[in-house]
Amino acid sequence: MLEDADDNTIALTPTFDTETTSYTASVGYLIDEITVTPTGTDSAATFEYLDAGDNAITDADTMEVGQQVSLAVGGNTIKVKVTAEDDFATET
Repeated sequence: MLEDADDNTIALTPTFDTETTSYTASVGYLIDEITVTPTGTDSAATFEYLDAGDNAITDADTMEVGQQVSLAVGGNTIKVKVTAEDDFATET
């Protein structure tokens, strides 16, 4: 799930599907931060947030649930790398 700074849900295109790994979303010009809250079927899975260069994205507000991602004007790439409980199987 994606939410903007006003806790508004941001729609993904296409609609979420477990077989799809690439989405787009748009927010207004004045939105400078969103919250990424992934949900998985494996409660022991871990999530890592990466930028377009596969560098870790720092949580902009560690006091909030989910990953707060600061946005720049224009396009922003946010990758969510999921690692299974076995610490071996991954999907981004």
